[in-house]
Amino acid sequence: MRASNAPADVALFLAIVAALFGLMAWAWRRPDEGRGLAAGILVFAALFRVVMLFAGLPQEERWRALRRDLGGVETGYQTFLLYDNDVWRYLWDGHLTATGIGPYAATPRELLAEVESRTAAGAPDPPPLESELWWDVLDNVSFRTYTSVYPPLAQALFHAAHALAPGSVFALKLLIALVDLGSCLGVLFLLRALGRPVRHLVLYAWNPLVIKEFAGSGHIDTLMILFVTWAAVALIRRRQAVAQILLGLAIASKLGALILVPLFWRRARPVLWPLAPLAAIAACLPYAAGLDGLWRGLGTYAREWVFNSGAWLAVERLLALGGLPNPALGAHLLTKGVVIGVVVWSLRPGSLADAAWTRAAFLTLGVLVLLNPAMMPWYIAWPLPFAIAAGYRSWVVLTGLVFLSYLFYIDRGAAGWWLWIEYGLFFAAAAWEWRARARRHLLP
Repeated sequence: MRASNAPADVALFLAIVAALFGLMAWAWRRPDEGRGLAAGILVFAALFRVVMLFAGLPQEERWRALRRDLGGVETGYQTFLLYDNDVWRYLWDGHLTATGIGPYAATPRELLAEVESRTAAGAPDPPPLESELWWDVLDNVSFRTYTSVYPPLAQALFHAAHALAPGSVFALKLLIALVDLGSCLGVLFLLRALGRPVRHLVLYAWNPLVIKEFAGSGHIDTLMILFVTWAAVALIRRRQAVAQILLGLAIASKLGALILVPLFWRRARPVLWPLAPLAAIAACLPYAAGLDGLWRGLGTYAREWVFNSGAWLAVERLLALGGLPNPALGAHLLTKGVVIGVVVWSLRPGSLADAAWTRAAFLTLGVLVLLNPAMMPWYIAWPLPFAIAAGYRSWVVLTGLVFLSYLFYIDRGAAGWWLWIEYGLFFAAAAWEWRARARRHLLP
């Protein structure tokens, strides 16, 4: 299918996604049968991801485009890989690391201006634009006035992909898909550690959102999910030192993992608490000289970016109606206050048991995502392993509903009517589930 903004193409994309969710639901409803169930789920999970590695290649001359992509000749993939183009920034960042410039040194626009000034003076194109390939990659990079917002361990993966095949979308997506398969394995071990049915693994391993966003579009968030999930497994298995180190690596992959630090520290001996920050610092050391650029980019992103927002946007609109001079700032402060309140609540007495701790981890990450002004579809996967392990099926429902945000591409978000359906159905499902869990005394 084509990833265009034509209504027919968007509708076909959503119809395929709906059919795949039906397949996942059918597999989930099957009983746990046979010792090979987990292996079978993982084999098909790998096959689904292999198929998605080819998403974004042109329908005509696909194999030729793939060969040129792997050979570093040209960008064989289309600009939008299933309605996403963040992968080009990943390739660009990996190239900047390889050339010694560093991903946080300057914005793409600043680097482009510098290269153009040298070219105008008669000098040959210097790195990072020494070949036509990198001019093509830069043409596909969005938000060129932003410095990179991806933390050091993510940058290390981009650099590894560059070393494997410079400028190759396929190579980068292959590494991300392998990381995501590691996340699948982590979910399996988390389910087993908590005594949950193995069949629940399909809710992550076969989840169309997870497969599309990571293997399909190449988003890096699965690196954080990998470390957070395995950190939880280590914590439940009483390997506290390992859990703290993995948490630190998760933070160095995506700063959203910081929200889980109090929960992990609550289950560890205080003498082990420094291991998480030390692991994060160690992962950041190769990029330490440019970290001020990372904070600058993250600050701009936090201030300016709003997409597919439900709760945050509702708060902002209510504050605007109330006459607050700066409703956006008020919405930031209120929602962040709620997140902090949830973190404090998660540390209450009685939250040390494995099941209660898992529920608290899900709710903490889930509230962080729901109250974010930019609720990108792939963010929904952050708490998904904990939601599955804790039995919160409404969050799995949200992984399907969030695909409605891709209606944005039809009118560039001019209407946004889908937000009412997306969040209305999710909160209705969550309320029904909350009531059912209360009756069974399963609420944290």
